[in-house]
Amino acid sequence: MSINTHCITRLCFTSILLFFCFSSFSQQKELDSLQKELKITQSDTQRINLLNEIGWYLMYDTPDSAIFIGKKALHLAEKINWEKGLGKSNHYLGTFYFFKGDNVSAEKFFNTAFEIHKKRNDQISMGGTLQNLGNVYKANGEFDRAEKAYRDALKINIEINRKDRMASNYGSLGLVKKERGDLQEALNLLNKSLRLYHEAEDKFGVSRQLNNIGIIHRAKGNYSKALEYYFMSLKLAEDMGVKTSVSSAYNNIGIIYKEQGNYEKAIDYISQSLEIDITAGLDAEVATKKGNLGLIYSEMGRYDEALRYYKDALKDETQLNNPDGIARNYGNIANAYIKQAQRASSQFQKDSLFREALYNYNQAYNLSLRLGNKIYIASDLAGLGNLYNQLGQTVKAEEYLKKSLAISKKEGFLAEMKSAYGFLADVYEQTQNYKEAYRNYKEYIVLRDSIYKEQKSEEITRLEFQYAFDKKESLLKIEQEKKDAIAREKLAEKEWEKQNLFFSIAFVLLLLGGAVLYGISKQKNNRRLKTEKDKTEAALRDRETLLREIHHRVKNNLQIVSSLLSIQGREITDEKAQKAVQESRNRVHSMALIHQFLYGDEHLNNIDMQKYIYELGESLFSAYRIEQNQIELQTDIDSIFLDVDIAIPLGLILNELITNALKYAFPDGRKGQLHISLKETNQSLILKVKDNGVGLSENKTESGSFGMKLINAFKQKLGAEYNILNHQGVEAIFVIHNYNSSQS
Repeated sequence: MSINTHCITRLCFTSILLFFCFSSFSQQKELDSLQKELKITQSDTQRINLLNEIGWYLMYDTPDSAIFIGKKALHLAEKINWEKGLGKSNHYLGTFYFFKGDNVSAEKFFNTAFEIHKKRNDQISMGGTLQNLGNVYKANGEFDRAEKAYRDALKINIEINRKDRMASNYGSLGLVKKERGDLQEALNLLNKSLRLYHEAEDKFGVSRQLNNIGIIHRAKGNYSKALEYYFMSLKLAEDMGVKTSVSSAYNNIGIIYKEQGNYEKAIDYISQSLEIDITAGLDAEVATKKGNLGLIYSEMGRYDEALRYYKDALKDETQLNNPDGIARNYGNIANAYIKQAQRASSQFQKDSLFREALYNYNQAYNLSLRLGNKIYIASDLAGLGNLYNQLGQTVKAEEYLKKSLAISKKEGFLAEMKSAYGFLADVYEQTQNYKEAYRNYKEYIVLRDSIYKEQKSEEITRLEFQYAFDKKESLLKIEQEKKDAIAREKLAEKEWEKQNLFFSIAFVLLLLGGAVLYGISKQKNNRRLKTEKDKTEAALRDRETLLREIHHRVKNNLQIVSSLLSIQGREITDEKAQKAVQESRNRVHSMALIHQFLYGDEHLNNIDMQKYIYELGESLFSAYRIEQNQIELQTDIDSIFLDVDIAIPLGLILNELITNALKYAFPDGRKGQLHISLKETNQSLILKVKDNGVGLSENKTESGSFGMKLINAFKQKLGAEYNILNHQGVEAIFVIHNYNSSQS
C-alpha cells in the first residue's frame, strides 16, 4: 500500500490575473519619452504622474529601480500635500513591491492607498486597489481574504458600471474558486468574465480567459476540453501577434501532455514556450518554464536532467529576487533528491541524497513561512513528513503530516490533502498501526479519484490536428503567392545561368582541387589535436578520480578515529573524561564532514559553507540531544565556497563555539535561540555565533580550556580578529581578511 513514490511538486500553469504586453522596443521608446518630459515639466503634480509611469515601465526589468522612483513620487506628493497623488503613489508602490515578490510591503501600500481613495470617495480607484489587494492575498494562499477583496471590488464596479473591470473581477474570483477546489463555480465565474470581454470586444481579455477556462477543465480531468480552450486562446494570440499569450498557451498545452504521459510532446511545447520567453527577455517566465521542464524529466525518471533544470530555475529566481519561485524550486529539488535516494544502490549514497533533500526542503519551508504562503507551507510540511518517514523518524513524520493536513483541510487544498493522507498511510503502515493506515489510505483514494479522471488521448490528437489544419489553411494564400514569386524569379535567372555555366564549372573545379588539398591537411591536424585533447582529458579525469579517492579515504580514516574514540569513551567511567572524548569526536566529525563534501560534490577544492554549517549544526544538536523545541538553530549564510585550508580551521572554530553555547548558555533546560551567520563584506569574511542565553556571567568556559586554546591557535593561523560581546547572551565575532573563495 506504499504511497511514497508520489511526491509534492509545484507545477506552474500560466494563469493570468493582470495582462501586461509590451515589446522591449516600444517599452524603451515610451520610457525615453517619459524621461524627456520629466526633465522639462515644472508642475509638481505632473512630475508625480510621470515618476509613477516611469516606475511602471522600469518594473519589468528592475523592480528595485521602480520602487526607488515610486518613493520619489510619494515623497513629492507628501511635500505638496496632494491627496490624489498620495493615493496613486501608494497604489503604484504596492504594484512595484508585488511584482518584486515582497507581498508584505505590497499589502501595506495597497491598504494605505485604499484608505486615501475611500476618504476621497474615488470609486474607480477603490475598485482597482481592492482587485490588487486580492491578488496579494491570493499569492499568499489567503483565499478567504482574496475572495472578499475581489467581491468588494466587483460590487463597486457594478455600481459604476465598469464592465471591463467587472470582467477582471469575475476572472479573479474564478481562479480563487479553482484553488479552493470548487471547479464548477470557478468555471461559471470565468464564463461570466469571458462574456463581458466579448461584449467589450477586448481580444486580450478573451484570450486570457480562454486560457484560464482551459486550466479549470484540466483540473476537472477533462483534458480534451482543456486543449480545446488552449488552442482557441493560442489561435487568437497568434492572430493578434501577442507572443506572451502564445507562450502561455504552449506552456499549458505542454502540461496537458505531461499529465497524459506524452513526455516528448510535453517537452516540445514547453521548450517552444521557453524559446519565446528567452527571445522576449521575460526572465521570470524563463525561470518558470525551466522549472516545468524539470518536472517532466523528473516524472520520466531522468533526475540528473531534472536537477539541472531546477537548479537553473533556482539561480534565475534568485537573481530576480523572487522568493515565491525560490521556495518552489527548493521544494522540487528536494523531491528529485528523494527520488534519487530511493534508487541508490549503497547506504552511503542514499544517506547523502537524503541529507541534500532535507537541506533543500528546510530552505523551502523556512522561505514559505516568511512568505506566509499557506499552500506552499502545506506542501513543504507534507514533503518533510514523507522524508522523515523515509529516514525512519516516524514520530516526526506524523507530526509534520498532521500539520500539513490541518492547513490543507482549513484552506481547501485538495492536492496537498491527498498527499498528506497518502504519506500518513505509509507512516502508519511502517509503525504497524494498520487501522489508521487503512483509514488514511481510503481518504487518499477518494481524493485521488476526485482530482484525476479518465483521459482521452484520441480527442487530444484530433484537436491538435484540427488546429494545425486551420493554421495551415489561414496561411495557404500567402504561401502560394510566395511560390509564384519564386517561380518568376527562377525564370528570370535561367538565361543568366546558361551564359555563366562554363565559367562556374571551371571555377568550381579549381575550388574543389584546393578544398581536397586543404581537407587532407586539416584532417591530419584534427587527428593530432584530438589525440592531444584525449590525453589531456584522460589525465584530468585521472587526477579528479585520485582526488576524490583521497578525500574518501581521509573521511573513512577520520570515521575510524571517531569510532575508536567512541569505543574508548564507553570504557571510561570518569564523567569529565567521557565529555572530553565526546568533544574530541565532535572535532573529528567536523573535519570528516569537510572531506565527505569534497568527495561527494562537484567542487573538489572548495566547500559549500551553507550546506556545511547546516550539517555541522544538525550534527552537534544531535550529539548533545537538543530537542527542536528547546534551542532553535537559526542560520544566515551567504553562498560562499571556501578553500579547504580555510574551511577546516573555520569548521573547528564553529564546532567549539556551538559546543560552548549548547553546554553553558542554556542551563537547566532553558529555552532559547542560537544564531549563526557567515557573510562576505568589503572583501572580508565575517563569522558570528550568537546565543540569547545566560551570558558570560554564568558561562563556565575558561580562557585556558582546550577549546579556547584551539580557537586562539586557529585565530592566529587565519590572521583573524576575534571579539566576544556580552549583551543579552554571548556573541562571538571572527573577521578574516585574507582568504580564498570561489562563487558557485
